[in-house]
Amino acid sequence: MAATAPPAPIEPHAVHCERLLVHAREMIEKGDRLQASEKIWGAVVHTVKNVARKRGWSFTKHRGFNEVVRHLAEASGEDKRAMNRLYRSVDSFHANFYDDAKGLAELEEGLEDAEELIALLRQADEKAPPGRAAGDKTPRRAQSVIIDSHVHLMPASFRERSADLARRDPTFATLFGGGGRMASADDLVAAMDEDGVDVSVAMGYGWSDPGLAREANDCLLDAAARYPKRIIPFCAVHPGWGEGALREAERCADAGAVGVGELHPTSQGVDLASDAGMAALAEFAAERGLPVAVHGSEPVGHAYPGKGTTTPERLLATARRFPSVKWIFAHWGGGLPFYALMPEVGAALANVWFDSAASPFLYDARVFDVAVRAAGAERVLFGSDYPLLRASRVIAQARETLAPPAAEAVLGRNAARLLGLYDEGAYNPVIPA
Repeated sequence: MAATAPPAPIEPHAVHCERLLVHAREMIEKGDRLQASEKIWGAVVHTVKNVARKRGWSFTKHRGFNEVVRHLAEASGEDKRAMNRLYRSVDSFHANFYDDAKGLAELEEGLEDAEELIALLRQADEKAPPGRAAGDKTPRRAQSVIIDSHVHLMPASFRERSADLARRDPTFATLFGGGGRMASADDLVAAMDEDGVDVSVAMGYGWSDPGLAREANDCLLDAAARYPKRIIPFCAVHPGWGEGALREAERCADAGAVGVGELHPTSQGVDLASDAGMAALAEFAAERGLPVAVHGSEPVGHAYPGKGTTTPERLLATARRFPSVKWIFAHWGGGLPFYALMPEVGAALANVWFDSAASPFLYDARVFDVAVRAAGAERVLFGSDYPLLRASRVIAQARETLAPPAAEAVLGRNAARLLGLYDEGAYNPVIPA
């Protein structure tokens, strides 16, 4: 009998993946939910590791698996939303190994999701060239990322305590006294994955109650610690706290906060252009290089919860009073960028950026083009105001109206530069090199 040629070697990760899928099916048939859960998760892990190894992508934390899935979908053109949905389903079985909360029917569905995800990953792997060799430490360029520069997160307990918090804090009463949307870090990251957002800047609100503010700030710092390079925290203070505001801002900055805000001058009862307490906070922000975000309001148009009196005139006066501070005037600064065509106004806005938070509730999509033409593409930041709005809706408006170079600047590059996310001209990659 003629000797048969030995089979071609198979990559170890692929071997383990196929073996684990078989074992998962066996464990389901035996009713061993815990082992079935871990085998389902393990099969996907080995597929993801195989993809990452070929591209020289290294990661040491659990969330790195999701990042490989996201970036492989982007590079290949596969359905990113489907891949992210399947990944979240399979990831839940990793937790189930400890929780034992899923039944056999759910395990059957999870195994099907794992098999579908593995097939998509392999298709994407074939479509997308490796891109960089193993060991290549070159960071990805900034235009490849989307940064949502304006989102909000809240402690889970705030919803249950909303009546008490509304009595304590006027901003909370204004925005959440009648309900209002709140989101956790997990909610945000899931939405980011679905909407194609790489990084989100999590801001506070203009709190007046120091205890509430500290608790909310801790929530943002914790979210950033749990999701490094996905969530970047600001901190919320009240200029009227005096030394207390400086201590809290310093505490948060030392813990990783990269900015201050979002200030809500109307509900906080301060005029930033004249308030004595703002001087010390502005000096601190300027010295530390921390941008300060301020809620801007339109002097005309419809009413809505939180619309205040910090209109373009007051924001302009604030920028003139503190020219060394990096200002982010939220919600298009109440329309202030439109006045940048006036030479004296444009000159005063040299250290001002405008974000698009809640834009679809305020303007039609043409606002992106108008603001870019009036104030400059480098002065506009994409912001959604999540959870009030999903990022995908605002991203669609920007892409609909802006030429690709301006869209790249607005959707990510400007925020990367402003927040110091560059390393020698390139963006620090979400997937560690």
